[in-house]
Amino acid sequence: GDWMPVFLDQHQSATLSVLAERIIPGSSQALVNRFIDLLLSVDTQGAQKNFITSLSAFEEDALRRFSHPYKDLTETQQNEILASSSTAEHGKVEEGKSQRATMRDHFENIKRWAGDAYYSSEAGMKELGWTGQVFFTSFPGCRGSGNGNS
Repeated sequence: GDWMPVFLDQHQSATLSVLAERIIPGSSQALVNRFIDLLLSVDTQGAQKNFITSLSAFEEDALRRFSHPYKDLTETQQNEILASSSTAEHGKVEEGKSQRATMRDHFENIKRWAGDAYYSSEAGMKELGWTGQVFFTSFPGCRGSGNGNS
């Protein structure tokens, strides 16, 4: 209840929570926005800037299309932005110019952060088959000869 973001501001954290939930259901309950905020607080300035640029791109697209911040849109409107972002062209590098990121690039960036955070959580690991067992008396598929040399 008393948690405050370390790197992101409150609005960015709330936007990230909603955006991550749309991309990976269950991520808001796994508190991926808090984990990402903590990771960003110790990451490089370049990574921080890149993340904020991607998050801001979703906010700008929401304001341009619907005149409301992304977190305040309806689920249908949020999904519309995600659908167009996830199917847009990647940025292209032209000779002598730096790559200009597209909404697809921003989508991929946020998706990567959200996925890494979610699948590092207990809920995400369980979804991947983790049982919580940390000690195995034997390893499935490995049969020893009984002499301790497996």
